[in-house]
Amino acid sequence: MTIENCRRADELKLRQICKLLCTTGIRSPLTMERVKTWLNQFLTEQEKILGLLILRHLVFRTNDQLVSSLRQALRRAGKYFLPSDLNPEVANWKDVIEGRVDSIEMIYGPPTHDYTPPGKSGELIVRVLTSKLGIKKGQLQYPVQITNLTPKERYLLVDDGVYTGDQLSDFISQRGGFLADGDQSGIVVALAHETAINKFSEKFPKLPIFYGEMLTKSDGFSALSRVWVDSGVWPYTDISPEDLYMKIYERHEPFEKNSPLGYGNLGLLVAYEHGIPDDSVELLWGVSATWTPLIGR
Repeated sequence: MTIENCRRADELKLRQICKLLCTTGIRSPLTMERVKTWLNQFLTEQEKILGLLILRHLVFRTNDQLVSSLRQALRRAGKYFLPSDLNPEVANWKDVIEGRVDSIEMIYGPPTHDYTPPGKSGELIVRVLTSKLGIKKGQLQYPVQITNLTPKERYLLVDDGVYTGDQLSDFISQRGGFLADGDQSGIVVALAHETAINKFSEKFPKLPIFYGEMLTKSDGFSALSRVWVDSGVWPYTDISPEDLYMKIYERHEPFEKNSPLGYGNLGLLVAYEHGIPDDSVELLWGVSATWTPLIGR
């Protein structure tokens, strides 16, 4: 088989994988039609392979998968806050989370700013907590409405993900200082990046992060690009995947945020059914006069 035929076979295999990820419902509601529209903006053979590789390694979470990850994070939080004087056979993590342990009172809320209602992810988090995870509406309270916690209270700040940790760290410093004051609070997220975990460990050493899934720098676009080259998945020697990405990006500027690899340069390939964080590479979510995003913010 010639090199050209090998490349075509690899491209066909990638297309089949991406199609299966869409048609099996694993990435619902990310349809093949939306994928094709996005891929058609990659012009050359090299560019199309790059687009397919990004799609192949996209960490996409449906709302049901988000619920599953949050449940895992809440399980860890429940075990953490389970009073040491209680027999685990009598009370468990679900009793803690759902407010059935008399010695503590669990409170939950999404991060909000300036007393405004939560955004799209915040609204989803509120619905998930009350309809899927057994949290009563009376247990919900926005962190900006709290100054101090009573000895009985425990507060969990819940969100879909934390990546650089910058925005959430600023929020806690400006609006939620009580969170970092002691061992009565925590962060609960479906996905956490090691960058945010390390940042919180240094800045708020008493504030634990409970997560369902963890991402590392090896999950980022730059690290994946090197793996693709070293493993031969990227069949071209004249240009690297990252350099080609930047050429495509520059061709379609100006984007709104002008951050090719996403906020903090993490280069994430992460998206949810309800949207996408700006920590992900901008070709996934950016908009310009000549570029249509795969997933809108």
